[in-house]
Amino acid sequence: MTTVFRSPLSALSWWCREMARRDGLRAQPCDPRAVSAINGPKTRAEDRLLLLGLIGDAIRKVPAQQRRALLLVARDGLTPVELAAHLGCSEWRASRTLREGREMLGGRLKKMGVLEQ
Repeated sequence: MTTVFRSPLSALSWWCREMARRDGLRAQPCDPRAVSAINGPKTRAEDRLLLLGLIGDAIRKVPAQQRRALLLVARDGLTPVELAAHLGCSEWRASRTLREGREMLGGRLKKMGVLEQ
């Protein structure tokens, strides 16, 4: 599998979109520049399923508060101010939670070879 994402949030955004599509829901569009050739005609269905599983496993290992912040930003496109209001904390704390989650998810995805080094 040669699929590589540029950032943890681009991987998470792609995962959210694919899961929504699988469930028949509408989802936020994924930035095509953030993903390298995942949805191309040469990508095998098995590779896409493997990638969905790997990203899903990595997300589940992120602590709940950071995972919640990541999903709200990737899936719903919340701004830092909106994220802080949703989490019930200061904008600084929301940004820190998001950064911590992005670092944890990024580390796991790099180990799996899903994220650019």
